[in-house]
Order: sequence, then C-alpha cells, then structure tokens
Amino acid sequence: MSSKINSNSQLSLSLSSSVHGEAASIEQVRRENSELRQENVLLNELISTVGSTLKLDEVLHHLVEAVVRAASYHDAFIYMYNKDKERLVLTCASERHQDRVGKISMALGEGIVGWVALHRTPVYLREEAMGDPRFCYFPELEEEKFQSMMTVPIIAKDQHVIGVMTLQAVAPHEITEQHRRFISNTAALAASAIENAQLYENTQRKLSILTSLSVLSQTISSGLYLDDMLHSLATLAVQIMEVDLCVIMLMDQTRERDTDLA
Repeated sequence: MSSKINSNSQLSLSLSSSVHGEAASIEQVRRENSELRQENVLLNELISTVGSTLKLDEVLHHLVEAVVRAASYHDAFIYMYNKDKERLVLTCASERHQDRVGKISMALGEGIVGWVALHRTPVYLREEAMGDPRFCYFPELEEEKFQSMMTVPIIAKDQHVIGVMTLQAVAPHEITEQHRRFISNTAALAASAIENAQLYENTQRKLSILTSLSVLSQTISSGLYLDDMLHSLATLAVQIMEVDLCVIMLMDQTRERDTDLA
C-alpha cells in the first residue's frame, strides 16, 4: 500500500514538473514573439520615417531621432566617411549636440568609431565604455556621462563603408540579442536610405548643371553688353562649380600691341 502511494506521489511530481516546464517554454515563446513583433513595428516606423524624404540631412536627422526613441538610448551620432579627407566626420547628432556637427572627425582606426569603420565590426559595451582602450574622448560631447555604447558600421551594397552609427546611454545598459539585431537592421536600413538620398542629390546636381549650362549658352549668344555678360558668366560659374568666387580676367590687347611695337 505504501509503495503504491509513493509511486503515485512520484508520478504526480513528475507530471507537475512537466506541466511547469511546458508553461515556462510557452511563456518564453510568447515573450520572444512579443519582442519580434515590437522589433518589426519599430523597423516599419523607421522605414516610414526615412522614406518620407530624399534629402540627405533630413534622412539622417530622422534616423537619429527614431533610433534613440526605439532603442531607449540617450544620444545617437552618425559619422560619414569623407573619401577626400580620409576621415569620419560627425554629420548628424542628437538635438543637444547639433552644434558639434561637422566639427568632430576621426581617422580610420581612431577611437571606437574609427575601429568599427576600419574592421567593419560592431562594438557593444554594456558599461564603462570610457575604460575601453579603443575609446577616444571628446569633452564637447560630454562622453564622461555615458556608460553604455553600441557602435555599428553603415555598409553600402558594394561593401564599402559609408559611415558609422553610435548610440550612448548614461547608465549601464543590458544589450540583448534583440538590441544587436535591431541596431544591425537599422544600420542596413540607414545604408540604403543614405545611398538613395545621395543618388537623388547627385541627380539633382546634374540637372542643375545642365540647366545652368543651357542658360550659359543663351547668355553668350544673347548680345548683352560685355560687362553684363561677364557678370552673368561669373554668377553661373559659381553655381555650376559650387565655389564661393569666380574671377574673370581679360587680356588688355591694346597694351600687348604697344609692347610688341616697342
């Protein structure tokens, strides 16, 4: 009789443990599904946001705002790689750091941002980001206030580095697999949006040049007085070449003839 009771008790415990295990597995699946749904909602919001314009500065601004809100970080920065200068230049930042845009830059390999661009590998730091040997301190960005950092490369379709996106949080921040997946997907989305915006701006620039050349041709054949024509030519040259100043110098043929006679 006692043996039968013990057997029943063991069976009951085994069934109870199995039920609890199944309940835990179901709860985990539900949690993972909820996280995936949340991630998809955030990514769709990002797609909608950056797809609302083709102007590069607006695209970058929307990206920074959306990713800070979605990832629950305090600040975000986008550094774009300048091929001519061979440096990563701060091109967009959270609102309170807008005045530093264009004034901070790093070489490839310099700081965590430069390291990520050089190696095309993300860096995730849960806490004590300034303690990382790769860290490059910029006091104007008040980086001593931050503990956690996520930094990912922005890579184009042809695999060249467009830039780097970095997020910073004041307190230590648990970086889950969901965070890593989200920021990586965001970087891929950013690469596509930036390429589209750059293509649009290049196309607009070419159209502007063609229009200016047409106006230039009409100006030359318009029969304007020389001073008026030269002024128009200088103005169009500034627009076409995207420079600040154009100077047109004419040779004094009378003086040259007098010199030859002498």
